[in-house]
Amino acid sequence: MASKQKFKVNNNAVGVVQPSGEPIKALTFYNSAKTALEKASRIDEAQMIRNKAEAMRAYAAQALDRDLQTYATEIRMRAERKIGALLKAQARVGERAGRGGDQKSTSLSNDVDRPPTLEDLGITRDQSSRWQKLAEPTEEDFERTLEGMRPSMAASRAAGGTSALLRKINQPEAEAAEIETRKKLKLPKGQFEVLVLNPPWAADNLLDLGDEVRLITDAVLAKKAHVFLWTTNDYLQAAFRVLENCSLDFVCLFGWRKEGVQQGYNEEFVVYGTKDDAKFDINKVVTSFDAPVPKVGKPEEFYSMIADATKGARLNAYAKRKIDGFERWSK
Repeated sequence: MASKQKFKVNNNAVGVVQPSGEPIKALTFYNSAKTALEKASRIDEAQMIRNKAEAMRAYAAQALDRDLQTYATEIRMRAERKIGALLKAQARVGERAGRGGDQKSTSLSNDVDRPPTLEDLGITRDQSSRWQKLAEPTEEDFERTLEGMRPSMAASRAAGGTSALLRKINQPEAEAAEIETRKKLKLPKGQFEVLVLNPPWAADNLLDLGDEVRLITDAVLAKKAHVFLWTTNDYLQAAFRVLENCSLDFVCLFGWRKEGVQQGYNEEFVVYGTKDDAKFDINKVVTSFDAPVPKVGKPEEFYSMIADATKGARLNAYAKRKIDGFERWSK
């Protein structure tokens, strides 16, 4: 079994850690991107900033960093507004052709000299329409729209986001929001020494899912507890971040090789962490195992191994079927 190690948790409210270990400072990214956008005078320049912001937003979701996602979303909106304004300006002075350009002209020289079309610019008609509408409000109205977005994002962070510092600062609001969320989840009563989670990973819900798992662990874990978090190759990094956000100590990674699956990703993983240095019988577990793919849920072999090696009450969260020795909870 792998030696126990504790992953470093980054509590900086404006930074996340890349796979390289270097921090991405959200506020630094925002300021530099905003400055570059103000200087941009061409559509391709604004598009490059917009695409980088969208890539950063997707990364922030994987890294469970709400602050970075907020900044990236705002930069993307600013870039789209800038592109919309440039498209409007081009159309006014005849620097952009309509659909298909000049249909009457067939000469090569005229085709080279013709104004660019949306297709030439790599912009769809739908994007052009939406971004030009985004450029219609006055600067004051647009800034007011962005300001209106920020309180809701801040409230979401206060209700259980990735920053423990923010939760502490907004403690009364955060506690009220968490109590209400726990009521809606209808979690089982009591404390559990073993928690297995098989959450519905999806790229568009990683932040909310991470918050939900933290609420579950806060509510149901005993003083000393084992947590086993199922994940796939695509969401392995996100699973480690979830473990960190739950203030759990990483111990090792379990691997399930799917019998009979010969192509593609034929393995799934369980990220194992503990609360307060919980122990189990190391001689009764293996970190890599083969098992057939069940019709529903995860293999019985894994749960039997965990039940044999641990003691105390056990909870199977997001469970798709009843497993002997585990209480079942699902949304």
